[in-house]
Amino acid sequence: MGERLCRQRVFDCEIENGNQRLSLEKILLAYEKMDLDPTYLLTGEYAYNKSLAEVFRNCPKEKGTYLEQIQLDLKILCK
Repeated sequence: MGERLCRQRVFDCEIENGNQRLSLEKILLAYEKMDLDPTYLLTGEYAYNKSLAEVFRNCPKEKGTYLEQIQLDLKILCK
């Protein structure tokens, strides 16, 4: 997966161990190139049959900055 997202193996291990985080850009790249659910990457759960508010409410606190950015981007897209 790291090769497809232009990441080094060491960085992948750091992500898996919780020592590094994926940037919003890498999360979107994973979605575009590999069809990985961004909600799963943020929360560890699939968002099927969940409202956006429920996903945001259950997201880990350390992912809060990503959710804030997503909210801002959604506001811009919905204008």
